[in-house]
Amino acid sequence: MKSLFLFSLLLATATAAPIDYNAPPHNYLQRTPQDRFTKAMAADAALDLTGELPLLKSLLKKLDIPVSTQLMLFSATSLQSGIINPHNPRALYWNGDTTVGFVPGGRVEIASLDAEAGMVFFISDTIRPGQSPRFVRSDKCLNCHADAPSNHLPGLVLDSVAVNSSGGSLATYRHDEMGHTVPLEQRFGGWHLTGGHHLTKTHANLVSQLDGDKMTTTPNPPGTFCNLQRYPLPTSDILPHLVHEHYVGFINHVVTAIYQAREGNDAQLDAVAQRFADYILFKQEAKLPANGIIGDPGFIRDFQSPPNVLREFDLKTRIFKFPCSYLLLTPTWQAVPPPIRQRVYALVKPVVSPSAAVVSALQKALPDWPK
Repeated sequence: MKSLFLFSLLLATATAAPIDYNAPPHNYLQRTPQDRFTKAMAADAALDLTGELPLLKSLLKKLDIPVSTQLMLFSATSLQSGIINPHNPRALYWNGDTTVGFVPGGRVEIASLDAEAGMVFFISDTIRPGQSPRFVRSDKCLNCHADAPSNHLPGLVLDSVAVNSSGGSLATYRHDEMGHTVPLEQRFGGWHLTGGHHLTKTHANLVSQLDGDKMTTTPNPPGTFCNLQRYPLPTSDILPHLVHEHYVGFINHVVTAIYQAREGNDAQLDAVAQRFADYILFKQEAKLPANGIIGDPGFIRDFQSPPNVLREFDLKTRIFKFPCSYLLLTPTWQAVPPPIRQRVYALVKPVVSPSAAVVSALQKALPDWPK
């Protein structure tokens, strides 16, 4: 029976046709978004307009996104590629369902989860002191955000590339895989990385040059080429990097579940649930450095407030103390359609049952957790 079940999962994965996310019954572009960003701006659009940083901070506060989640990248991998480079990095801020992108002298980018559409994307006009920014929904983001890394559905993408002095990409270190399974040595190309990461070899904090077929690199720690005073923080800490990677992979599983639930057969839904359950349980999680990592105290404080057993860190051999995703206890999980949620519960419950603390947290937070 076990062999037959595994065969059915492989068959479902191999034969599932690509989903046209803009065709019925999905109608991506025709749906009116009900995501966190849309609701926040409709409720009260007032922002601090005295300057770029005050506006950014007030927007993050409105979206319940801690500034301590800041990550910085200097690869020109955005709609604002013309102004992103080692002299003017882009910063990202995020929580369980929404990401904000900020480029000094540029525009603000938003990616926010809608329970029916998946990730929806918005971009402001250029930020100018005293002027309220106008945000518009952008379908141009889908050129990258609905490609192979997110199963050709509206999701999230992380790149790792060798970056030249103008922000252009010279080589790619990772391809279509997103999430905590990606080895650390394949990540961080084109990103700043700070804090106690204990990585002896990394693609982070490097600007690359090509001389014929030979690539050389120049160190680029934060502040080497850019003015850090243009950002809320001078950091791009290893721990928010690692948690963000897990979040990106989780979001893409959520989006796949949303779309497959509308048109998938039982075998396909079983396959989606199996992959999602494996991810939730951190199976094949990438190894941390031999000495573990040391995370930013500010991020840890913000991330663990209020306290939650699934948000407790290990940081020695793996990210979290308990290998069960904290995102189950957030509104993000509620976007997963019930047919797939129930399948995931059946796969996760036997694994987490030996931990009374984890089971108690899941029972309290999830009304549909099986008794």
